[in-house]
Amino acid sequence: MTQKVTYKLVKRTYLEFRKNSLPQIPDRLENVEIFRLENPTASFYLFLYKEVGQEFGWADRLLKTKEDLLSIIQNPLVDIYVLYVSGVPAGYAEVDRQNTSEYFLTFFGLVPEFRGAGLGKYFLRWVIGKVFETNPEKLSLDTMDQDHPAALHNYLKAGFVIVDERIEKQTVIEEEN
Repeated sequence: MTQKVTYKLVKRTYLEFRKNSLPQIPDRLENVEIFRLENPTASFYLFLYKEVGQEFGWADRLLKTKEDLLSIIQNPLVDIYVLYVSGVPAGYAEVDRQNTSEYFLTFFGLVPEFRGAGLGKYFLRWVIGKVFETNPEKLSLDTMDQDHPAALHNYLKAGFVIVDERIEKQTVIEEEN
């Protein structure tokens, strides 16, 4: 099986969260742990990336060389948090803190087996609380119409506001027989 790189047009929604609207941080859930990865390996990171984003066509990190990927994910100003349920990786969030006033939630999501049980709501609010411990002005993110159907709604319910919407070209990796 080979892979073919193509492009398609998607609607991308840009959102931001300002520190003056912090949500109530949820109480810890039973059997749920969240850990920050320290110097993650490329293989573990790509496992998370593929599990969370494969059905939504996430491709950009798959197109990077191992060296380029490691330079991103092992950067001390990039935080990768992994959500575990009963010891099983259930999702992850990646926060870029390289701009001290505006952090960026680069990736966020759950693996398919853990969607639909309220973990996304819990994890997103936890991440927001963690991010604002370091006092940035805002947390930004973008989502596309090809992401999980509940993604935009979840971000809005957590307190993000839409600041822009655009139609853009998105890289897609297709499997060929």
